[in-house]
Amino acid sequence: MPRASDDPRIQAVKSELITLAGDNVVEFFRDILRQSLDEVIDGGRTGRWCVEELAKTEKTYIGTKVETLLGNALDVPRGDVLDYKIAGEEVDAKMTVGTDWMIPSEAYGRICILLRADEGRRLFSVGLLRMTEDNMRLGLNQDRKNSVSAQGKRNIDWLIPPAALPLNFLASLTEAERAAVFAKRRGQARVTEFLRLATGRVIPRLAIETLGQQDDPMKRIRKNGGAQDELLPEGIVVLVGTWVKHREVAEANGIPNLGSGEVASLKTTIQRAREINLELER
Repeated sequence: MPRASDDPRIQAVKSELITLAGDNVVEFFRDILRQSLDEVIDGGRTGRWCVEELAKTEKTYIGTKVETLLGNALDVPRGDVLDYKIAGEEVDAKMTVGTDWMIPSEAYGRICILLRADEGRRLFSVGLLRMTEDNMRLGLNQDRKNSVSAQGKRNIDWLIPPAALPLNFLASLTEAERAAVFAKRRGQARVTEFLRLATGRVIPRLAIETLGQQDDPMKRIRKNGGAQDELLPEGIVVLVGTWVKHREVAEANGIPNLGSGEVASLKTTIQRAREINLELER
């Protein structure tokens, strides 16, 4: 039986995906999957922090979300039959948070991008497979969908073998910390309390967006009414990875790898916090 790695059209699609994803393919797909999961979980409004808490119908929407975000990020045209047209091929994106991918009848014989996220094990993977009869499990469900067979799973050509999937940051808080944050009714108060509790940790922008719930969520952390005004007198400095000086201060104070768009709150003495704040203003 031909393997996906021997299929020249799959290899053409794989090569094009690598080119479109840019310098870091793993980071590209990881961020899309994490964003898709987080937007469906919608912790800021629902109080939920993991996929396991979603209803079955909500889990099915993750696939739609991945399909949309991936297509936008790749900037490829829609296919005539399937999700995308890549390297001249009709390609479908199929996502699972379980162990099986459900394949619609229109994808039979065609190439699929198979994406999987396992929050429990904190892993994700991305592979390609042509949906031939040998690679499919017999027996259509009521929606005329089939699944990938055990043989098919062995034939997948992995673009990204299992790699680390970061947790939703808010899920990494303790129950007590989450309760303290969500005891605050307004977005500004939630962001401030969050930064007060999560000192010394790199915080993704999405966590601030979830809690801030406004058009410019990063305004919640800045001066002139933002979290920094309240936290500085407590000896806490808010650092934003967008700015070089902030990244340097973070690195010098034991918070490495603060990336652009990420945030960290640094707990120190009140005097030192004011000194750092003056340095950042220069």
